[in-house]
Amino acid sequence: MQEKTDKPVVYYNGACPVCSFEINRYQELQEGETGIGWCDIAQDPAALASLPVSREEALKRLQVMDVHGRLLSGVDAFLLIWRQFPQLR
Repeated sequence: MQEKTDKPVVYYNGACPVCSFEINRYQELQEGETGIGWCDIAQDPAALASLPVSREEALKRLQVMDVHGRLLSGVDAFLLIWRQFPQLR
């Protein structure tokens, strides 16, 4: 488990067209601060040091570090993101 944070952080592969499309969609839905931090690990590879997964795993699957320091991926990661947007609840 990682350190606790004040908001969840989404780690995504901005070099992936599908990932970029999805994340851009969420960012367009933002009305001010959503309480989510966004980290494009393709642009900021040093951010991988804060993840307890391999580079390959981080690049192929969306990862979200929740406020308790737990790393979520797959459906669990998307559920956490969707809860931040009233439009997607």
